[in-house]
Amino acid sequence: MKRLTILITMLMAISVSAYNEIDLEQLQTLKDCNDCDLSNARLIGNLSGAKLRNANLKGANLEYANLSGANIKNGNLEGANLGRANLSGANLGGANLKYAKLRKVNFSKAYLFNVDLSNNTLFGAILDGADLRRANLSNTNLIVTHFKNANLEGANLKGANLENADLSGANLEYANLEGVNLEYARLKNAKLSKANLKGAIFCTTQMPSGRWNNSGCKADK
Repeated sequence: MKRLTILITMLMAISVSAYNEIDLEQLQTLKDCNDCDLSNARLIGNLSGAKLRNANLKGANLEYANLSGANIKNGNLEGANLGRANLSGANLGGANLKYAKLRKVNFSKAYLFNVDLSNNTLFGAILDGADLRRANLSNTNLIVTHFKNANLEGANLKGANLENADLSGANLEYANLEGVNLEYARLKNAKLSKANLKGAIFCTTQMPSGRWNNSGCKADK
């Protein structure tokens, strides 16, 4: 009886976590899978322009996937692996990216308005030209991340690590940059009007004017 109970529990766990095979086939064939259950699925091939609004992609493996121009608005990407995936021009408005793996992901020109990317790692990610207005990037590892010409107006970057990040031409007006690490960061032509820079660390940091700011360099540097 005990063994039967364990077996039933395992089968129930599998059924809950597994993706819908019909939904996966629909996505790969038609690239149209709004409201689909693709949880824990492995997405491969060219899925550019795919329609995935409200789709459940929790725990899905999208590493190296091509989802450029895809519509994933309000999608659930919690715990999904997006490492090195191409989501350039994708719509991720309202998407849940909690615990998602985002190292070296390509979010260039993606729509990420008000998205929560806090306490995550986007090491080496590309967000050039992305719409990150009011996004939450607090306490996030953004080392060597590219934000060239990105719109970060009103974004929360409190405590983020922006070492070696490229923010050239980025709009950071009204952004919260309190306590951020801007060592070796490039801010040439960036807009910093009304930005909160309290406690920010500047060392070999290129400012909007093109000049270098070394005010926060330690003595041994």
